[in-house]
Amino acid sequence: MRAQHVHPGIERKGGELEACLRSLFGGCEPSVSYIGAADIGNLARQPLNTTRKLHLAENPLSTDIAGGYVAVVRLAEYEKFITGRHGELDSTLFEANVRDYEGETIVNKSIQETLESTDTSEDFWWLNNGVTIVASRVQPANKVLELESPQIVNGLQTSTEIYKRRTVPYQSDRRSILVKIIEANDNAARERIIRATNSQTAFGPSTLRATDRVQRLIEEYLDTQGLYYERRRRYYFNLGKPVERIVSIDQMGQAVLSVLAQMPHIARSSPSKIFDQGIYELVFRPDHELATYYACIKILRAAGDFLVVDGGVGVVEDFQYHLAMLLGIALTGHEQPGTKDVARLADEDFTTSTARELLKLIQEEYAKANRSKKILMLDGLAKDALMTERILQRGHDYLRGTSPQIPSSQRGRQIKRSVGRRASSNPRR
Repeated sequence: MRAQHVHPGIERKGGELEACLRSLFGGCEPSVSYIGAADIGNLARQPLNTTRKLHLAENPLSTDIAGGYVAVVRLAEYEKFITGRHGELDSTLFEANVRDYEGETIVNKSIQETLESTDTSEDFWWLNNGVTIVASRVQPANKVLELESPQIVNGLQTSTEIYKRRTVPYQSDRRSILVKIIEANDNAARERIIRATNSQTAFGPSTLRATDRVQRLIEEYLDTQGLYYERRRRYYFNLGKPVERIVSIDQMGQAVLSVLAQMPHIARSSPSKIFDQGIYELVFRPDHELATYYACIKILRAAGDFLVVDGGVGVVEDFQYHLAMLLGIALTGHEQPGTKDVARLADEDFTTSTARELLKLIQEEYAKANRSKKILMLDGLAKDALMTERILQRGHDYLRGTSPQIPSSQRGRQIKRSVGRRASSNPRR
């Protein structure tokens, strides 16, 4: 795609480059393309076009549908396949995986125990579901498959356990792992395979959205703000990043539900609903300003930080989402803020007095509902849609100046950048 605005000087250099190539290479017809920043970003995100060979224990099985193979691979050969040139586990093979290594779980310990077993009467693939590899091209040659741009889309846990045991040489180990290899050069087909092969495991719906382009864009943007967006579960945790700077994909869903969608009761009770088809496409749009998502998580965490100090730890979970909704209204000056309105809050400063005034409105509505509905548990009120409607109306009244205000003498200290030290700090790595 050609860039919309190209400086005349750049076009002149492009013409000079074409003329130079013609003079050097005779009959060639060079062409210079001018692309914008967004297209450069898309090119940078594309994985390198690499080719790897997977050596099989026996000839692979295939069906009448071209491009699909089932094979067994010796553990030694598979360990070579997933190991980088410097002896590290090659993380580029797992970029399309929806989660990272889960650690010492029961399942992973069981895999490791099976690998360490010296019982030669049972092959490893009998006891393990194996792995699934997707490649843009698969070229079979007897007991070798040549794979172009391979991605292990299911089997990261097994692969990591195999790699961890590499201190014990696999050369004498005759056991094998089951591998499914699928040729899919269409991105849509790859996404279907990733979701299908992972849907049999008990993941939340947010996990299966981890490979979406918009989630990658959010991850890149939050990184510039000193936050780590864990679209792939446990990825940054395993890298040892500070927990307080990690934002999970579910937390982002709760933040957007509260501030932008104004459904804090859903954020409290069923945050996974934002990942339902229809809702997800409206909220997580690649054309939204990325600062919107940053502002949402900042406001939500700001609300939590404020409540820890002024409300007490016990009420944070129940008041946090309603307070984030009201902060979005008060700070944007709109009853129903849009993405651009929220994006402008990314660098906003405000005082605790605003949060304290809004918290008072929430507490009043909770008290009214408690008296009328006889609901004693705060979480029951926090999950009530009618409670959201009432608090939302109080927010509208506050914006119009018709809601009682706390005297200025009670105004508190200023909290920089959306009240949240967890979300506002921006250290450079």
